[in-house]
Formats: sequence, C-alpha cells, structure tokens
Amino acid sequence: MKLICPNCHYIGTEKYRIHTANLLLGGFLTGTGLAAINRELFGTHILATPIAILVTLGGVYYLISYFYGRKDCSTCNKKITSEKGKSICISCNTITTHSAKRKQNIYGSIILSIYGILGITSLLFGEITSVIQYLDWTGYLIMLAIGLYGISTNIRSAQYCTKCGEENTIIPLDDPKAQELITQNNLSVPE
Repeated sequence: MKLICPNCHYIGTEKYRIHTANLLLGGFLTGTGLAAINRELFGTHILATPIAILVTLGGVYYLISYFYGRKDCSTCNKKITSEKGKSICISCNTITTHSAKRKQNIYGSIILSIYGILGITSLLFGEITSVIQYLDWTGYLIMLAIGLYGISTNIRSAQYCTKCGEENTIIPLDDPKAQELITQNNLSVPE
C-alpha cells in the first residue's frame, strides 16, 4: 500500500525496521516458554528444553517487534504515522495528524492476566526444589504484567499530538473551536 510521508511528502511504499507483532502473543509465548523449561516431554528434558527455549526466543522476538517494529519512509527513514485526517493541537497550535495509543485485545489481556495469576498461585503452594523453578516465576510474572498492561491500554486510551506530545489536546479541523484557533493565530491549513 502506498502512503505519504508526513516529513518529506514522498509517496511510496513503507519499509519495516522489524515486522510489527502482537504484544499479547509475545507475552504468552515468552511466559509459556520460560515456565516450560523445567518440564518434561515424553518423560525427558532432552526434547522439552530446546522446544521451550525456541518458544521463549519467539516470544522475545514478538515483544521486541512490538516495541521497535515500525514503518519508516523509504527515502528519509522517518516514522510514518497513519493519517486519519488533519487536526489541530490546542496546546501548541499546530496543525498535525493525531495518533492514538495502541489498544490491546481486552479479552486476551484478561485471559493472559488470569493465566499469570493462576500460575503464580500454583507456585506459591509448591516447594522450590531447584533454581530453574525461578524461571517459572519469571514466566508467569511476565504474563501477568503484559496482561495487566493490555487491560490498562483499554482503560486509558488518549490521543496525543505528534509534535508536542500532549495528550487529549487534539480537535478535528472542522470543529468550530479549531476554526477559531486558525483565524486567531493566522495558521495556514496544508493540503
């Protein structure tokens, strides 16, 4: 799909730094892989441990891709934001594109949180027989933390200005207050 770069106005295809990924899936794979390192598969650790390590590495790749995977312009290497329409920021009086913070799937976040809580609860009633069992704790804590983060993204979803970074200061250009700000500050509306 062809996009326009808000920085250099080049129209073309974007390039990915790292492919974007799902945060909840990354948390689930990382947590499950860490919790499964100490398990047995077909009565042996020989097969279970490499599979658990591969699952953990896949989850870590998804987590890194979620936070650092983005679309960049092919010519100027700046981040391409999805343009839903021009807006004005009432804080810095600039006409800009607005972007919303990413929301996670609420049901997946709740299930991941419950899975982390149940795993931690089961570990509380067991005894620690080896140091590797701390990886179980780490895996379940990762699932719980990412699940709670996913829930929080649905509770607080705010729009922010791409220039000044202020939240909840964006209004669309067709709003009467926006028209008033444009005339007061003699702003020119870009095409």
